[in-house]
Order: sequence, then C-alpha cells, then structure tokens
Amino acid sequence: MGIEYKLLQILGKARAIEWKMIGQEMFQHNSRTIDMIKIESKKVSDIEVITQVENYYFDITDCIESEASS
Repeated sequence: MGIEYKLLQILGKARAIEWKMIGQEMFQHNSRTIDMIKIESKKVSDIEVITQVENYYFDITDCIESEASS
C-alpha cells in the first residue's frame, strides 16, 4: 500500500491536483490479485474547480505471494 500511495502522490503533483482516497477494494481478475484505489481529485484554477472520481488499479499478485511464502 505504501508504494501505491506514494505513486498517487507523485501523479497528483505532476498533474497539479489535490486528491484524497475515498475507497479501496481488492479483487481477483484472471488469477491476479488487483487492488483498486478510488480517489477524489480536485483541480483549482482562477475560474473553476474541477472535481472528479478516479479509479487506479494495481496488480499486487507478486506482493501477496511474497508475503504468503514468508
């Protein structure tokens, strides 16, 4: 989770947006473990505020398997 969060921080800075995590879900897809993080992003300019909900998907299969074998 730490790497996912750090990546979202970097993307937020690069896109010049504020964001907050509003949800998280782990699920299986094609024998892979996927972690979906839902964020609310906000971009503020002089004339408008754009708010939207975005989903980011991370394949964490290898991380889960590494933890299980430890």
